[in-house]
Amino acid sequence: MSAYADTSFLFSLYVADSNSSKALSLVKSAPLPWLATPFCEFELENAICLLQFRRGLNQSDVKTSLAAFRNDIANSVFTVKSFSAEILHRASLISTRRTASLGCRALDVLHVASAVMLGAEEFYTFDERQAKLARAEGLNVRGIS
Repeated sequence: MSAYADTSFLFSLYVADSNSSKALSLVKSAPLPWLATPFCEFELENAICLLQFRRGLNQSDVKTSLAAFRNDIANSVFTVKSFSAEILHRASLISTRRTASLGCRALDVLHVASAVMLGAEEFYTFDERQAKLARAEGLNVRGIS
């Protein structure tokens, strides 16, 4: 079994927030390594740096969070696969089918398309709308109660 986590879930693993304890608990039973793409890496790094801009983290906290994430990549907690044109094409198809009825954001569609194209069976998220999209695309969703 393979798993993919969106940025809402990963953020809670690397920055303390209201979902962190649940994320840590779920990770203990999750299949490893997790699937990821450079897009996923970029969005998480940007979210962490944006929190510094909003004064939610100081520079030291940002460095610690980013180092922990990069360390997990180096230690094969994640298998980083390329973000391909095929993923973008699948995202376009998913968007055409689902956005009008589910109100999907583009980055959420890209995460779900990535998970589907990389062969993930489980999708971890704390985003309700994204969870609906992932379920609609046949993924087993974890994180949302």
